[in-house]
Amino acid sequence: RELTLRGRGLGATVVAGAVVGLVVSTIAVRDLAADILMREGSLRLKLGDAAAAQTLLEKSLRLEFAPHQTYFFLGMAQAQQGNIQAAFDSFTRCRTRFLDENTYLIYAELASNLGKTEEADEALDILLASRPSPDVKDRARYVQAATSLRKGDNLAAVQELESLVADSPNFELGGMLYGSVLAAQGSRDRARQEYQRVLQVIDRKLAAAEKTLATKTRMTATEYSELRTSINALRAERDTVNDRMKALGTP
Repeated sequence: RELTLRGRGLGATVVAGAVVGLVVSTIAVRDLAADILMREGSLRLKLGDAAAAQTLLEKSLRLEFAPHQTYFFLGMAQAQQGNIQAAFDSFTRCRTRFLDENTYLIYAELASNLGKTEEADEALDILLASRPSPDVKDRARYVQAATSLRKGDNLAAVQELESLVADSPNFELGGMLYGSVLAAQGSRDRARQEYQRVLQVIDRKLAAAEKTLATKTRMTATEYSELRTSINALRAERDTVNDRMKALGTP
């Protein structure tokens, strides 16, 4: 009788093990499919097709057992299409799953754009305390100044921008925002000088990027797309600065 009981117990254990193994295998297959979709979606995003990227990433989320990076790419796709609230929601989920300095930076920027200044400040404090890379630090300080402006704290924004421009003169976005603040304060000559300085920075970066595009003989599709995106962004920044200088009128 004891042997019979053990035999039954062993049979139950084997069946339970088979069921668990089947569940684990199913999860593994679904995660593999989700990972393939995520990678394809992220590639589409890098190639500039945000709508197709979003479709693939949403499919990935429906399959993935414990999504991590997918919410990051989905938020980027949504933001590129102008759906800021949906992007913010994705990055809110992403913060609990994929801890990365870019996650905090984009979350803070989206929060600031939505007027959620407390959430933006909290994320920026964490990010800046973590000693981020120089590029991320510059962008974070820029968002910090923009958030101060949204809160109506113009004095803090001016101080933050003056410090940012002094520390990172080649970070053109900081100079563009600083010039706008100077213009709003009525310091037209100083604003014009800042815009002229920023134009020189943009022109140098644009010339270097266009030279790379013209002379580099081998380039992956992703590298080409990123370079084209950078060139288009710099051209748009140049046009924006020229428009702002025209708005200032003649010296």
